[in-house]
Amino acid sequence: MTAPNPPSTLRLQAAAAALLLLAIYWLTASGAFRSIDEQAVFAVSRNLAYHGRVDESALFWASPYDEQARVGLDGELYSKYGIGHSLLVAGAVALARLIPGAGLASSAMLLNSLASALTAYFLILAAGRLGYSARASVTLGLLYGLATYAWVYAKTMFSEPLVALAWTILVWLLIPGITGRRALLAGAAMAAAIAIRPASIVLTPLFALLLWERRPAELLRRLALYGLPIAAVALALLAFNWQRFGDPFQFGYSETFDGSLLAGLAGFLGSADRSIFLFAPPLIALFWGFPPFVRRHGALGWRLLAIAAFTLLLYALWPVFWGGPVWGPRYVLPVLPLLMLLTMPAVERAWQERGWPRWAMLLLAGLGVAIQLPGVLWNSLPETQQLGQRYPLWTLRPQAAWLDVAWLHGQPQGALLAGAGALLALAALLRPRRWLVATAGVALAAASLLLLSWLGQSQLGYPARPAYASTLARLAEAGRPGDALVLNPAPYQSPLDQLVWFLNTAGARTPFFGLYRLPDGQGQPSSDRVERLLQTHARLWLLTEGVGPGDPASVNERHLAERAFFAGSEWLEDGFRLSRFETPQPAAASGSPGVALGGVAVLEGWELGRSDAAPDSLQVTLRWQPLQPSAAPLNSFVQALDAQSGALLAAWDGTPQAGFAPATDWQPGQVVEERVVLALPGADPPPALLLVAGLYDPATGQRLVTSDGADFVTLGQWP
Repeated sequence: MTAPNPPSTLRLQAAAAALLLLAIYWLTASGAFRSIDEQAVFAVSRNLAYHGRVDESALFWASPYDEQARVGLDGELYSKYGIGHSLLVAGAVALARLIPGAGLASSAMLLNSLASALTAYFLILAAGRLGYSARASVTLGLLYGLATYAWVYAKTMFSEPLVALAWTILVWLLIPGITGRRALLAGAAMAAAIAIRPASIVLTPLFALLLWERRPAELLRRLALYGLPIAAVALALLAFNWQRFGDPFQFGYSETFDGSLLAGLAGFLGSADRSIFLFAPPLIALFWGFPPFVRRHGALGWRLLAIAAFTLLLYALWPVFWGGPVWGPRYVLPVLPLLMLLTMPAVERAWQERGWPRWAMLLLAGLGVAIQLPGVLWNSLPETQQLGQRYPLWTLRPQAAWLDVAWLHGQPQGALLAGAGALLALAALLRPRRWLVATAGVALAAASLLLLSWLGQSQLGYPARPAYASTLARLAEAGRPGDALVLNPAPYQSPLDQLVWFLNTAGARTPFFGLYRLPDGQGQPSSDRVERLLQTHARLWLLTEGVGPGDPASVNERHLAERAFFAGSEWLEDGFRLSRFETPQPAAASGSPGVALGGVAVLEGWELGRSDAAPDSLQVTLRWQPLQPSAAPLNSFVQALDAQSGALLAAWDGTPQAGFAPATDWQPGQVVEERVVLALPGADPPPALLLVAGLYDPATGQRLVTSDGADFVTLGQWP
């Protein structure tokens, strides 16, 4: 048996290995979303960091997001993924906000890179605690980080790398020599895994086997300490579910573990697209590494194998056991470090013997790195839309358009800086001196701040349009608390590209929501969603593309024009248009003049109210009763005059009902209700305003007159 490594030396080597992995992950970083699952988690995290909310209502309430969430009791959309995951990502978002130029999502994507490097760190420490040599232990950590599909998932925002870290820490804590403090910390690690991925709770009893002690009193003490944080988190999750859905056991999933066990096991063990042995070739060493592990460590080996086997059986029963369009067997990634630990005798033997054990391990390592590279360097996942989610993507010939390394899409100096960090970490690994490891750590941390900024500027995965920045500029200039931005593209206008740009941009401080430009009954609850937004926000900014005012295709804008107060519209770049609508407030004054204008329509009634969104504005309702269609297009107008001097102070005019009720379409018996916002002078307004309204021909400027010759109707004085 190899003598145990001095703890301090092994910790230095483990830290250097983790820094090396982190630098390599930086070198191959993308920062781009690969899955709508990631976007669902991030939407919650962004809401937490910016608005203190735990919903994901920013996403489009239709395909593909409708399968990622459930509508809560309050009418908002809530993610089915663990809130612990979103809380961790929210911390990364909060940090990214402090770094100039950094993208929020692209920065948070590096959380899994850090988690994967730390998993290797604790895996090395666990192997050393079991008595294996430093070189074999470090080799195991590097194999995990580079020769398994953990490398691919280090580029993502999936929860599995975080659960893998929690479980690896748990095993490291419970390797023989257990104390009460370790049992409590192990429970905290398991509780974190449950918060991140609630299904982890079913593994709690199996991990408790690692606490085994022949003395009943000591065993009960360990179990109590282990179970305390787990119980606390479980109760918190049940309360969270109750608050969201009114059911403590409703986590948001519609699926259950009712799939085909045989199909799932066949997929995990022997398929061309999800075999754990294919995507983590070093695990093949289990066949000659596990028996000596059991001989050396006894029941520990069987317990770790039982945890891994149960996880495979559990997720084999999941209807979509393959985990969607992803790389390798995503759902069983958390037990990958545990299985790697069971190969330690084979790794040790490879160092000790020059024959087939060494060549076999070198071959498995080389195969492992080779099969990860297509998943690390290229993103071929979109091809699954044509080929199917079970297609073995590693067999595809890489295309230049699939390149998924940020530094190849701008900011190439990032690759140089990350490469320099890798060389420094490698030097620290080869000569594990405390000062050198510390220098490498500080240098990589400092470099990471610059790399995060450069990563945000590369814009890989977040295609920008000039109108997006213009929208944020207008919101910064004229936005107020209580405002919300509604992204309203048609399904054919790359709506996901628009959504992820706003998700990633730190400057998007106003709450925003995705709403496909579709009528009711075509995939989303359009009318209900608009009504909900009007109930929860004082003013909505609607961003549309390719539709002008009054365009029948702009169905959500029409819904707003019929129910809210129109505050204006402006064209932006590339055919985008930004319109403003205010939530109706109670009327403070009203009248029924019943005055006809030009034989076209009667101003049957009006109402005035104060605006909550803009205190220096009025909400004006005009109720027109058409007498006949107008021969020419007409605009309506509302003016605020100084009640004493008659000077014009403020005015609004436009096609009635934001363009959706042109006077040429008016018919007798119809009632056209027009709601507009009149912006009053902000500084020193006169003590009294005289409000008038009317109709005019925008081509000639000619106003329609009343029967007594007036070219306007007096509404009254304000206040």
